[in-house]
Amino acid sequence: MNNKAHPLLWNIRQLSTLLPRSRVLRMYPLGFCRPQVVHSKWNPRIRLLNGFNEGLQPSVRYLFRDILKSVDGCIETKGISHAAVFKLDRVLYPRRLSSNSEHPLVSDGTSDHDLMKINFHHTSSEDVLTKKMRPIPMTHKKLAQECNSLSDVLDAFSKAPTFPSSSYFLAMWTIAKRISEDKRRFERQLMFGHPAFHQLCEHMMREGKIMHYDSLLFSLNAIVKLGVPQNTLMVQTLLRIIQERINECDERCLSILSTALESLKPCMNVTALRAGLRILVDQQVWKIKHVFTLQTVMKCIGKDTPLALKKKLEMKALKELDRFSVLNGQHMFAVLAAMDHRSVVLLHECSKVVIDNIHGCPFKVLISILQSCKDLRYQNEDLFKSIADYVATTFEIWKLKQVIFLLILFENLGFRPPELMDKLVEKVVKEPGSLNMKNIASALHVYSSLNHFHKGHNRERFLEAMVNALTVRLHHISSENLLDAVYSFCLMNYFPLALINQLIRKSIINELLTSDDTEKNIHKLRVLNACLKLDENAYYKAMHMQLSQLLPSPSHPNDKVAEVLRPSHPNDKVAEVLRPPHPNDKVAEVLRPPHPNDKVAEVLRPPHPNDKVAEVLSNLLEGEEYFTRDVQLPHDYHIDFEIRMDNNRTQVFSFSDTDADSATNMQRVALLCVPKSVYCLNSSHPRGLMAMKIRHLNAMGFHVILIHIWELRKLRMEDAIAFVRTKIYSNEALPTTDATV
Repeated sequence: MNNKAHPLLWNIRQLSTLLPRSRVLRMYPLGFCRPQVVHSKWNPRIRLLNGFNEGLQPSVRYLFRDILKSVDGCIETKGISHAAVFKLDRVLYPRRLSSNSEHPLVSDGTSDHDLMKINFHHTSSEDVLTKKMRPIPMTHKKLAQECNSLSDVLDAFSKAPTFPSSSYFLAMWTIAKRISEDKRRFERQLMFGHPAFHQLCEHMMREGKIMHYDSLLFSLNAIVKLGVPQNTLMVQTLLRIIQERINECDERCLSILSTALESLKPCMNVTALRAGLRILVDQQVWKIKHVFTLQTVMKCIGKDTPLALKKKLEMKALKELDRFSVLNGQHMFAVLAAMDHRSVVLLHECSKVVIDNIHGCPFKVLISILQSCKDLRYQNEDLFKSIADYVATTFEIWKLKQVIFLLILFENLGFRPPELMDKLVEKVVKEPGSLNMKNIASALHVYSSLNHFHKGHNRERFLEAMVNALTVRLHHISSENLLDAVYSFCLMNYFPLALINQLIRKSIINELLTSDDTEKNIHKLRVLNACLKLDENAYYKAMHMQLSQLLPSPSHPNDKVAEVLRPSHPNDKVAEVLRPPHPNDKVAEVLRPPHPNDKVAEVLRPPHPNDKVAEVLSNLLEGEEYFTRDVQLPHDYHIDFEIRMDNNRTQVFSFSDTDADSATNMQRVALLCVPKSVYCLNSSHPRGLMAMKIRHLNAMGFHVILIHIWELRKLRMEDAIAFVRTKIYSNEALPTTDATV
C-alpha cells in the first residue's frame, strides 16, 4: 500500500510547484465578503484538489472522486468557499506525473498531444447556474446612480433589503450632496416621514456590531450629515459600538472617524470617543503614511489636547514636509488653528508654499488662511503682501463684497495693503451705487481703523460717495449703525452734516444710552464730541455744545466730599477695590506712615512699562522736577510724560520755575509710550485712534513724541538715554507715511 501511495504523493508535490497564488473569498456573516490574499499559510493539497475538481478530465477526476468528496465536505463544514483558478505554465507529461510505470495515472492510450489539450478552465453547468441565481450585491454607488431622490433609495430598501444597511445611508448622502439646499431640505422631510426609514434604522443598529469598521464609520458620517438628530437612539448606539471596536481602527479608519467627529456636538459618547481617538493617535502617529490623514486627525483632536500630543503631531508634520502638496500647505493653517497650536516653523514653511503658488488660489482658501493667522496670532508680512498683491492684480474677477471681506481680515491682523485699498476707492468712485449698507459700514471701519487716505482727489470723492449712500438710507439705519458710521468719519477727520444732525437728536441719544452696549456707545459719542470741539469751525463747536448737554457728565473731584459725609456701608471695601486710581492718591500715600510690609510689596509688584522711561528721563534731564508723569487732559486724554521746552527744543524748563509759566517761547512736549499695536504691521504708519490722538494733542498745543517701548526694553541704560535724547532734542516731524520701523 505504501508503494502505491508514494507515486501519488510525489505527483501532488510536483503539481504544487505549478500552482500560482490565488485570491480566496472568505465569507463573513450575512454574506458580506471581502477578498483576502493568501500567501504562505495555505494547504497545497486542498488547493490542488479543488483545482482538479473543476478543471481535470473525467479519467483523472474519477480517480480522485473519494478524496474530493471528503475535502468538499470539510470545506462546507468550515463555512469557507474557495474559488481557485490556475494556469499551468508547462505541459504535464505522463512521465512527470508517475514514477511507477506499473500504476500510471493516465492510460497507455493517451498520448502527449492529447494531454496538451486538457482544459484546466472547464466550468460545469452547475457553477454557471449557481452564478445566474446568485443575487448581485447592491453597492451605494449603484444605488446613487439608479435613484434620483432619498425616497427612491428607501423604496429600493423596502422592496429587497440587503446587507449592509450602510449602503443605503451612503447612497442617500451621495444624492443629497448633488442637489440644492432647498431641495435637500424638502427631501430630508420626506425621508423622515417614509415608512421604511424606521425599519432601515433598526437594521443599521442590529448590523453595527458585525459590519466592517470602515463601513460603520462611513454610515455614522452619512447619518449625521443627512440631518438625523444626534440625541437619537441610532446615533448614540453607533457611537457606543464605535467606542467598543475602536481597536479595529487603521489609518483609513482614523481619517473617517476624525471627519465624522468634526460634525458632532459634544456629549458623553462623543467626548469618550474623542478621548479614545487621542490615545489611538498617540500610539499610531509615527505609522501614519498619508499627509491628508495626518491633517484630518490633527484638525479633529481639538484644542484641549495635551501639549505633548500636539508637539508629537507637529514633529510628524515637520518630518513629512517634503511630501506636502500645495493643498496640504494651504490646509495646514486651518489645521493648526483648529488644534490651537502655534508652530512658527511649520507656519513659515507653509507660507512659502502658499506664496509660491498664490495664483489661482480659491477665495475660501485665502479667507481660511487669514482667519487662521488671526486665531494663531501669526503675522507674516510677506504672506499678507502676496495675498493682497494677488487680489489687487486680479481685482476685476473678484466681487466687491469679497474684497471688503479680505480687507476686514487684514484690518484684524493690523496689515494695511495700500494698492488694494486704492483699487477699492477707485471702484467706489466709479460706481457709487455698488455698495449696500453692510459693505458701506465695513469699508468705513477698515479705512478709518487703518488710517488710509487715497493719494489725490479721490479721497473727498470717496467720502462723499459714502455719505450720499448713507443719506439715501438715513431713515432706515439703526441708531447703532449710524453711530458707527459717524464715528468712522470722525476718525478720518470728516464731518458729514446730515448724518451728525440726525445722530444728535435727543431721541437717538436716549436710545443709544439705554441700549445693551451703553459703555461702548458713550465712548464713541465722547470721541465725536472731542472731534467737534477740537477739529472744526465754530458751527461744529455749536454742535459740540449741544451734544455735551445730551451726554452724561463725567465724575467730578468734589464728589469725594459727599462720599466722606455719607455713612459707611458694608460693601464700601469692595467698591474701593474696584475703584480706579486717582491722581491725588499719591499725596495720601506719601502722608501715610510706612508699614513693615511695604518693602515686600514693592519687591513683589510687577514693574510698570513706563518705569524705565522715567528712569531714563531722570538721568537725561538731571532731576525729576523737569518732567511730570501721568498727566490727565480734557476729553479723556492721557499722556505718559510732559516736558516744558523752548520753541527751538534746545532747553528744558523745570516745573518749579514760576517764570517759565509766563514765558512766551515755552512749548509743551507730550511723550507717549506706545506699543507696536498703534502702528500698522511692520511700519511707522499710525492707526486711526493714535492718529486722532496726535491730531487732538497738537490742537491742545502739545508737541507729540512717540517712544517705542519694544525698542527701549532691548537697550542698556546708556543706549536708552541716547535714544530718548535724539527723540526729545531733534527737530524730526512725526512720521505719517509708510516707513519700516
